[in-house]
Amino acid sequence: MQETKYAAVIKNLFQEYYKRNISMGEYRTQRKRVLDQMDEEYNGAKSAGQSGQQADDQLF
Repeated sequence: MQETKYAAVIKNLFQEYYKRNISMGEYRTQRKRVLDQMDEEYNGAKSAGQSGQQADDQLF
């Protein structure tokens, strides 16, 4: 995935939090999923909590 798509997802996520449509906890959880997915795509690294996730849990 292109970097601009990740940036757009994080920007939209922040806007949802800023508008108080999601809680800080939900914002952090979703942001972590995006960052973990970026890390896996670009570095081939999976976080410890991500190793058991199904492929259909991905955001993209």
